[in-house]
Amino acid sequence: MKLTQIINENSHSRLSLNPNLWNNNKTLKRNVRKSLLQAAIDFMKEHNIDIGIVDDIVITGSMANFNWNSYSDVDLHILIDFKDINSDIELVREYYKVAKSLWNSIHDIQICDHEVEIYVQDINETHFATGIYSVKSSKWLKKPTSIDQIKPDNSQINNKYTIIMSKINDIDTLIKQDKFKQAIRNAEKLRDRIKKMRQTGLETKGEYSIENLAFKKLRNEGQLDRLHDLRQQAYDDYLSINQCS
Repeated sequence: MKLTQIINENSHSRLSLNPNLWNNNKTLKRNVRKSLLQAAIDFMKEHNIDIGIVDDIVITGSMANFNWNSYSDVDLHILIDFKDINSDIELVREYYKVAKSLWNSIHDIQICDHEVEIYVQDINETHFATGIYSVKSSKWLKKPTSIDQIKPDNSQINNKYTIIMSKINDIDTLIKQDKFKQAIRNAEKLRDRIKKMRQTGLETKGEYSIENLAFKKLRNEGQLDRLHDLRQQAYDDYLSINQCS
């Protein structure tokens, strides 16, 4: 996938919100809002989240912005104060991380061919986004700003992408060489590095940073899923016994 497609797959992407989800006045379409609210409520019921502690339910990410494309997910965030669940914030964070992954793996909710990804966010967590829309209140909390011209440094994005791709290939090679423990360590280290890379980019230059665009290229081309699968394969192979007497 070309870098210009990642940033702006269609010429109208940076000039308007996705017309399948949004009205001309930049409010969320009624049927879309209804579906997203129901998905959030069902998630909360399944995980015993009292509606009374929910601060908000919002759409964020590229679907609440002008840089959406056909690969964009509908990022639906349920905002709560984790301290209302348990004083051990990290325990709560890990629980909802697993709950989110399980929910999203079981369900395939599509809004006009865009997958809905539910995420439980701590209201005290720093969240970098150029567009945030409250589904609960039907209003913008942070309006997206139109970007007339985007000139990404393709060479720098490709360089970061190539470096990470090389490391993913190295992990694949380690597995073929039966070096499973090393493959696991390298996969986990690379996963953390990619996460830190993206976070740094978002904090410094936002969604159009070199780091975030490199991350999106890796994600859109399936390389992040490949890294996850390689780590899982290395772990399974490490614990497997194939020669039995």
